[in-house]
Order: sequence, then structure tokens, then C-alpha cells
Amino acid sequence: QDETWHCFKASFEEYPDLALLEKLEGNESSSMLIIILLLRDNHTGAVGSCYSPDIKWIPKLEEFIRHIYNNTNTRYLGLCYGAQILAQALGGKVEKNVEVGFRAATEHITLDDEFFELPFVKAHKSFCARRPKSVCFVKSHNDHVTKLPKDAKLYG
Repeated sequence: QDETWHCFKASFEEYPDLALLEKLEGNESSSMLIIILLLRDNHTGAVGSCYSPDIKWIPKLEEFIRHIYNNTNTRYLGLCYGAQILAQALGGKVEKNVEVGFRAATEHITLDDEFFELPFVKAHKSFCARRPKSVCFVKSHNDHVTKLPKDAKLYG
């Protein structure tokens, strides 16, 4: 199955056209997935915590996230900083990890069986056929999600 990827830089106030999202979500064969992945560096503008009042583009990104959550059936996934901003925008809580502090490492994330039943995961047949018990991610962060949003599900 062909996939189309579009990149948008929220730190430069670039967002996908909402009409496009609405059109794609109405297509039953679409496995639309927005991946919000923001790296913490000077190239993205994410130079601090997602709860920092100094980062002026965060409220607009949160507003966009709430709009797609409340008005569309679009599925999305947040990684690293993206997971934090998704959680915060939808009512979760992000805080400094005072017990560990800054952490740069690889980590194996154990995946729940339910994860492999998600439609956008099942679409990747070779991955599902292997059904790995865990996946390894490189990460660096100082903050973590301490409370998931009301309807959020942790799969790993």
C-alpha cells in the first residue's frame, strides 16, 4: 500500500489543511496517521519544556491538537516531545523528571498485545508478523508524562 507523508513545522506555525484532514478521514481505505515528532533542538524551536511559558507557538499547537481530537477521526501518535505535547494538550500532565533528571539513552519499550490489533499497526504486515516483544528507541529528555489524558491508552 502506498503511503504519503507530509511534514509540518509547528514551531513555524505550519499545519496541515483541515479540509485535507476531513477529506482523508472520510476515506475508509485510508490509514491516516499524523505523527507528531518534535526534536529538542534549535532547528525545531523546541528548546524547552512543552509547559514552558516562553515557547510562544505551543498554545497554537495545543489548539490544533484539540481541534483534530474533537472534530475529526484522525489517528495520531506522539513520540518524545510529541507525546508530551499531545498529553498536555488533551488534559494530561507533563512534569520535570526530578528522580532521574536529564536522560539520554536507548530504551526497550515492551509492547502490549493490544498494540498489534490497532488498524494502523496491522497495516504493517511484516512488523506484525514478527510481533516483537519490544522495540528499542533512542531518547533524550528531562520531562515525562505523569498523567495520561482521559481517553488515552498506553500500549507500551
